[in-house]
Amino acid sequence: MKNVLITLTFIFIFSFSAFSQATYRFKFKHKLSKIELAALKLDGYKITDANGKEYTFCPSLKKDFKFTVTHKNSILEIDPWSILDTRTNSDVHASDPCFDQAGVINANTDNNLKIDLRKRTKVGNAVEGITLRYETILFAINTIGVKARPRVSDYNDSLYTVNFITGSINLGVSLGYSFGWTKFTQLTSNNYSITPSFGLGFSSVKLANEPRKKNIGVTNNPSNFILGPAATVILARNDIGLVLSYGYDVMMGKNSSAWAYQGKPFYGVGVSLGLKL
Repeated sequence: MKNVLITLTFIFIFSFSAFSQATYRFKFKHKLSKIELAALKLDGYKITDANGKEYTFCPSLKKDFKFTVTHKNSILEIDPWSILDTRTNSDVHASDPCFDQAGVINANTDNNLKIDLRKRTKVGNAVEGITLRYETILFAINTIGVKARPRVSDYNDSLYTVNFITGSINLGVSLGYSFGWTKFTQLTSNNYSITPSFGLGFSSVKLANEPRKKNIGVTNNPSNFILGPAATVILARNDIGLVLSYGYDVMMGKNSSAWAYQGKPFYGVGVSLGLKL
């Protein structure tokens, strides 16, 4: 079983390496409120089209303005989420109240909007930039480096104190909804995020080396497979993060009910590699 987990580890690492250099291609929703846009304007940033004409949000906009961003040569190319409109000519029964209004982003606005970042023209100048919120679904590959299990007693009433496990192979995957911030500067962009998610871990142990609730023969037992469903929180910078988890260990296979940690909770700390979808 341990060899299987080692093989899976290499597969996960190879798969992530193949995709990690292209994770910026996966689009996720950046958001701006009217208040945030006003703050950007006070700081000298604005949304314009290719000709430099400034745009603002529709006064009737009740929610955040959603868009994707492509960072190119000190320019943030803005691609707004689709603004639907059923209007034909002067139809008053339209879904976009700001249709065709000058200087307001609406369903009839040319999709060539952008935000120009300030360039660092002097060596002595500080690097400047803007920060935009985003949300996305995050699929992550996790490895738990430290796992804490509660104290238990075995069939001889021997007490095992809180058990901190390190050095074993604990792989897992998780899926959650990420809330983050992207810091854009002239040449770079960095993402910082918090992702609550549900995870499922995989590991194995030899029952002969573990505390047992029953006095059973386990000398010839192979390693038993363990599933670890867990609630996780990932604190990340770009695609690498710290994962905190709380879950339960469920051993599979022969004599699994004899394992003293069967169905017991655990706390875990590890590393997460994320792929934004």
